[in-house]
Order: sequence, then structure tokens, then C-alpha cells
Amino acid sequence: MSSIILSYSLTLPQSIYPHLSYLMSINKRLIKNWLPTLWNTETLEKLKQTGKALTILKKDIKRTEKWIPSRVYRNSLELTGQILRSQIERKQIYEFIVNHPCTILYSENHLADQLEKSPLFILNIQRQVRKQLKKGQIEKDYFKAVKPDFNADIFITSADDSIHNGQFKKLEFYRKNGLWFMKLKIKLPTVNQKFKWFDIKKVVPNKIARLLNKRAKPQAPLIKKELLSNGYEIFKLIIPFEIKA
Repeated sequence: MSSIILSYSLTLPQSIYPHLSYLMSINKRLIKNWLPTLWNTETLEKLKQTGKALTILKKDIKRTEKWIPSRVYRNSLELTGQILRSQIERKQIYEFIVNHPCTILYSENHLADQLEKSPLFILNIQRQVRKQLKKGQIEKDYFKAVKPDFNADIFITSADDSIHNGQFKKLEFYRKNGLWFMKLKIKLPTVNQKFKWFDIKKVVPNKIARLLNKRAKPQAPLIKKELLSNGYEIFKLIIPFEIKA
């Protein structure tokens, strides 16, 4: 039986926003520090292997700040690996185009069919090479032409031990008096370089309740900060659900 994944979001309580902001700043700092170290041919070749990125990369990265829990490190390192893995296909396209400069004039759809790659990737890289041409020189070394960075307010939890009983988060859905509730325990940074558990309980909206009634299985969530049109910032828990098709 096949399955599909649908993601839904729940707004997290404002009382923990300062702690979530602190978590995001730690995550960004770690990833920004690791990316230059890992930005090389050897690392990208390793990441062509299947499996979790953190398993591949953990030998190359030392855990220097012992006050940060290991599962925060693991989630940040997994996301770092996902960022680097996204560059593997881009690197292949880039190197093909710079070695065949006439292809910057090709239709991105035509070139995508030829290379069996995403047209969007093709178009972005064609534009990148065109900008270099306008400056008078094409950089053939992809590692010099591109410097991956990370500024997103996103924290993944897929590198934790489990959804229901992880060392960073514990997520549970249960039914009481005809209503579905979400119970979340999450370990967040506080003052004086310490982490502590926070408890969150919410009634889930009908669209999620309908999925749970059909026995949809929640997957590892991620935390994301969003800027609203009125200028306010909110944090959301994005939860993927696996549904049997």
C-alpha cells in the first residue's frame, strides 16, 4: 500500500518565543561555522551515500560547546548535510554549463531534458553564469563560485531519537471527551547556557483531527519562524503526517 505525506502547522505559544529565538540563533551559528569547513569535494562525495547526513559528517565535526545538548548538535548537523546535499546536483549542472558555454542560451526545459535535472535548477545556474560573463570571467571551480550560507529560522528534529520519546522533543496526540489534543515536550535554551524542558498542550484543529481519525502517523516535525504581514513574528510547529493512500 502506498502512502503520501501532508504537512500541517500549529502556532506555538508566545511564552516560549524568547527560547525559540535563542534556539534559532544557536542553530544558525553552528551551521554557519560548519559550512566553510565542509565545503569541499571530499564532503560532497561522501554525501552521495544514502542515510542520514549527520552519520556521514559527525567524524569531521567536533562537539565543542558541551552545554549544547547532543540532540541539538545532531539536528543542526543533519540540516547542514541537507544543505550540502542540495548542492550536489547544482554542482553537476554548473560544471556542465561552464564547460559548454553555449548552453547558457538554451531553453531551461530543453537542457533539463538533456541532463535529466530540474528546469528550475537549470534556469538559476544559467543566470548565475550569465552574471559572471557580464563581469568578464567565468569561474570554473564551483567551490569558489558558490559559498553556501544559512540564514533561515528553521530547526529540524528528524535527528532526534524518536517522535514520541526523543531527547529533544516528545510529541503525542491523544483524544479526550471527543477532542484531539497535542502534547509537546521540548528542550529549549534558557539563561546561563542551560537547557530545560517546556510543556505545551493544544487542542488540534479539525483538519488535523480528521487525519488522526484516519490513523495518519505523525512524522518528525520542524520549527519555523514566520513574519506576518502586520510585522509580527510567530513560531510554528510544522508536522508531516503519513497517510495511507
